[in-house]
Order: sequence, then structure tokens, then C-alpha cells
Amino acid sequence: FVRQPLSLLKPNREELGHVLGATFGDRDGLVAGARSLVAAGSVQEVLVSDGDAGAGLVGHGRAWWGSVPGGPVRNTVGAGDAFTSVCILGLVRQWPVREFMARGQAFASLLVGQRGAIIHDPAVYQSLLVEWQVKE
Repeated sequence: FVRQPLSLLKPNREELGHVLGATFGDRDGLVAGARSLVAAGSVQEVLVSDGDAGAGLVGHGRAWWGSVPGGPVRNTVGAGDAFTSVCILGLVRQWPVREFMARGQAFASLLVGQRGAIIHDPAVYQSLLVEWQVKE
């Protein structure tokens, strides 16, 4: 068994703090924490979310922060999973970072604007796939 570094780790602020045994006062500290995992060779990239402060992607040679949520928040259940799923889709399809982060946040913002952890109207998903030019 050969241990390889993870390709991507997706923690939120609290989870990253638990992994590192640290607390983060500001975004710079959060990015520094993510960078420490990359520098140690534990992971290639860290996609860290920070609630209404947005999310960032930190990897070798890059640290980008963006994707600040918008719209009303009724329920946050499932928002992190929604965001992450679109970011993974973007990574697999090789979308630019700014694009998949914005799309992930847009999808999560749709979700938090309603009650429940999923959107029950399939037309919402279909319209996003068309907008993003994702073919089955």
C-alpha cells in the first residue's frame, strides 16, 4: 500500500481548525492553514468554505478567494454539499477556478433560499446544466 497525498480536501473553517488544531481569526489565517496542508504534502489543493464570508481554493502556486454568497438565507442544510458538488464538477470539467467557484456559490445560494436540503423542481437543475453547457 503506497500512501499518496489527497488530491482535494474540502473542509469548512471549523473542520480545518480541527484538522490543524488551530483557530483562525481572519481569512489570511484560514488561507495560511490551508497552505500548510499543501506545503506538508498532505493534499494537493484545499477548497475551504467559510459560510457567509465565501470560500477559497488553495493549492501549489495559487490561493484564490471569492464566491461570496448572495440572497436570502432560510436554511443552510445541504449548502456545503451543493457548493462542493458543483466545484467538483468544475474541476472534473476543467472550468476556470473563478467560474466553478461562482457557479458553486450560485447553486448553494439557490438552495439556502428555500426550506429543505434539496430543490425538488427538476427544472432548476436542468436550467443550470443548460446555462453551464453541461451535456449528459
